[in-house]
Amino acid sequence: MRLVFKQGIVTTLHEGEDFGQLALLNDAPRAATIILREDNCHFLRVDKQDFIRILKDVEANTVRLEEHGKTVLVLEKSADCNGQGGAAANSKYTVMSGTPEKILEHLLDTLKLDSNGNDPIDPCVSDFLLTHKVFMPSSQLCSALQHHYQAELSKGSDQEKTAYIFNTKQKVVKLIAQWVALFGLLLKEDPEVGDFLEKLKNEVAADYRLSSILKEQFRERRRTKVMENGYQSLSRNQQFDWFSSCEEPVGRLQPIKAQDKVLYEIYKADSKPLSLMLPVSSSVQEVMSAIVKADGDHVLVKMNSSGGGPHFYDFPIVVETL
Repeated sequence: MRLVFKQGIVTTLHEGEDFGQLALLNDAPRAATIILREDNCHFLRVDKQDFIRILKDVEANTVRLEEHGKTVLVLEKSADCNGQGGAAANSKYTVMSGTPEKILEHLLDTLKLDSNGNDPIDPCVSDFLLTHKVFMPSSQLCSALQHHYQAELSKGSDQEKTAYIFNTKQKVVKLIAQWVALFGLLLKEDPEVGDFLEKLKNEVAADYRLSSILKEQFRERRRTKVMENGYQSLSRNQQFDWFSSCEEPVGRLQPIKAQDKVLYEIYKADSKPLSLMLPVSSSVQEVMSAIVKADGDHVLVKMNSSGGGPHFYDFPIVVETL
């Protein structure tokens, strides 16, 4: 949405942003013309006193980390009702925004190592791992994890440096194990992720102390599965493997993969419906290329119950998900 103030200043606001804070400080009304750039936008007007209270509450519970004059991480304090003593006794910080690298660093710093691997994954960690492709491609995530795995402490005693390196490696490996637990065998289908996991597995295997701890944790996790399912056998000499606790999908239930083909029904204005089998990851441009000539003046439109919908043009979006 665009805002045009009486001084002629034009600014653009996006989802979740606000304006008018300066008017609150000056206790003066502020006139502006609001121009919506998209249909179906929702504009919320908040009472002055309520807005001041919201600002105070947010600022009092918000921590901002800045580097080189730029905000790289924003955390918001939230009550942790799972701890002993209730919400008043415990609190935790939730990541609100930040650079991908700094968010990953924060998650590793706060990752707990005092669990046996069967504990549920922290929601903040699972949110990051499930959505990282939106803001951090797998190749970038793998490079960042490799960097943290090889990180060293620049200052401190030899004992402190050794402890830091070992703890950091444990945290990186635990985060990767949680990544594998969420996606399972699907991670193997990503060549870059597969190569990274294989390389890191060899590095972990070469570290006797680390590999011994991980083998015991994976064995404990496997033992829990055996007790729950009542089958499979445990081998004490089983080699460490990221996917040792993953199982092949059973029966006809199979996950949808990016290159799996699905049926698209395209209705052209001058002909009968056209049915095509295209990959589920097909973009608007790829769908258009399959049905019309490249130099044609056509647009792809999503039809709804009222008979029309938004034009997709050539946006790089997956049509099947819309």
